[in-house]
Amino acid sequence: MGVYSEFPEYIPDYILEIDISSGVLTIDTGSMLRNPGDFRWAGAAQVAIRVFKNDTFQHTLTVNQATRAISGNTLSVSEDDEVEIRFVFTGAEGAAWDSTSIFRRSAFLTVGATDETFTFDGSNNTMPVPLYDLGFGWDASDNLKVGFSVSSDGGASQDMTCSTRLIGTTPNKESSTTIDLDSASTQTHTSSFDKSDMTDSCEIETYLKSGTGTTRQEDLLKTRFSDKTSIPDWDTSFPTTGVLLNQKLINTGSRMGEP
Repeated sequence: MGVYSEFPEYIPDYILEIDISSGVLTIDTGSMLRNPGDFRWAGAAQVAIRVFKNDTFQHTLTVNQATRAISGNTLSVSEDDEVEIRFVFTGAEGAAWDSTSIFRRSAFLTVGATDETFTFDGSNNTMPVPLYDLGFGWDASDNLKVGFSVSSDGGASQDMTCSTRLIGTTPNKESSTTIDLDSASTQTHTSSFDKSDMTDSCEIETYLKSGTGTTRQEDLLKTRFSDKTSIPDWDTSFPTTGVLLNQKLINTGSRMGEP
């Protein structure tokens, strides 16, 4: 099955400069969304930026569509607070395979005992972008199989996780497999649900952390399918054939699109 014009899609790529002084966190003026042109900006911006403190939502940030600058309210913080600034792009419904892309990149930091600054960009606290070919489909047992052929780990120090789950169904039959980004061998994950279990939607998710420290970035990419008949059969010759999507590095961001 071919890829429709909605692909490729992109993960938000940003420069984020944060200042913490006297218990107040401020987004500095050098902060910007580097790739607004990769998204459809008619009407409301398709990249939502949300600020969390200790896993609790605080407020949103905005992007100036002319200057690309990120701005927003300050945030009161205390020592040991964990702050997440989450950038989320949600693609249009009805993309390839009746699917929706949900791409999230987050910057994390923990507030210290003294005033400090944090920078997340292509040189500081960088987010690795592995390069891989991706295939998926219903296998001979009607389970959803996902395949990865990795050509570069992109400098990643952590393994990636691939998960599948049902949406709108209880139980959601979520299962995960660790993908070794240093391996040149083909790696696969097989869902714990089969085609008959999918009464609403299902999704494939990849998750990668830049590191294990408190100052880090994380990428989470989801492809959510709303029609099980639009998902192809698994190509047993993957990756010789059957590559449906691949991830590429664009600047310091990620492009997921047709081969």
